[in-house]
Amino acid sequence: MDYSQFYINWSIGKKMNWIISLLCQTFDLSSSEAVDFLDTFLSMNPDSSLQVKIHAFFRVLRWKACDLSEKEFLVNISEKIFGVLDVEKKGKITFKQFLYGSAHVLQQPLFR
Repeated sequence: MDYSQFYINWSIGKKMNWIISLLCQTFDLSSSEAVDFLDTFLSMNPDSSLQVKIHAFFRVLRWKACDLSEKEFLVNISEKIFGVLDVEKKGKITFKQFLYGSAHVLQQPLFR
């Protein structure tokens, strides 16, 4: 690896540490929770604008196999969840939108 590639990797690592630190402070998360959210979002394969479409969101939810009526219900719920996260109504969500929604859910008494 040449020096420029080393610097790029080092710079990205520094920025990621800063982002994780900011997430932890802003949302009162542990660093492992923040990294888990980032990993989950990245597993949705964001596009070049770092946004995720609803189909990738569905895929990552990994709903268990179920009969057709249950599947329709889960798709309906998933669409509603995505609709809440997609505040700009562009059919895509950003990591920030995903994180705000996820952190908000974790703040609810049922998830503590």
